[in-house]
Amino acid sequence: NEKMSSFQDIFKTPKLRGQWGESNLEYLLEQTYSHERVLKQHYFKDGNPVDFVIKLPNDLLLPIDSKFPMEVFTAYAEETDTAEKTRKKQFFISAVKKEVDSISSKYIKPEESTTDFALLYIPAEAVYYEIMFSMKDDDIVGYAQKKKIQLASPNTLKLSLSVIEHWVRDITV
Repeated sequence: NEKMSSFQDIFKTPKLRGQWGESNLEYLLEQTYSHERVLKQHYFKDGNPVDFVIKLPNDLLLPIDSKFPMEVFTAYAEETDTAEKTRKKQFFISAVKKEVDSISSKYIKPEESTTDFALLYIPAEAVYYEIMFSMKDDDIVGYAQKKKIQLASPNTLKLSLSVIEHWVRDITV
C-alpha cells in the first residue's frame, strides 16, 4: 500500500505528471510509426517547440501537443462542495480552452509544412471521457474544432492517426 501511495505521489507533481504524459505519448507514437517519422521537440522558425510532429505522406507535419491542465482537472474531480465544484469546473474548461488557443496559434503553420490542424493529447482516458461526454454542454470539443484542434486520448490516438493518414493520402492523390 505504501508503494501505491508513493506511485500516486508522483502524479501530484505537475512537472512529473507532464513528463509522464509526454513519455506515454512518445511510447504510443513509436508503436505506430518508424523512428524517422516521429520528431520530438520540433522547433518552428519562431522558436516555439511542439512536443511531437509526425511526418505524414507528402512531407506534411502533424503537430501533437501533450501539455494538459491535469492538476486543474484533479482539483475539480476531487471537489465535494457543489458550488466550489462548479467554479472549479469552469476554471478547468477555461484552462483547456487556453491550451487549445495556445496550440492553435503556435503550432498550426502551413507555411512550415504543417497540416492545417493539430492534436491535443489528453493522457488520461477518464479525463477524455469527461470532456467528450460529461461536459458535452460545455462544448470543449466544438471550441477545439473551431480552432482546428482535435482531441485524442491513449485509446483514440492510433485510430485518429490512421484516419488522418488516409485523409492526407486521399487529398494528395
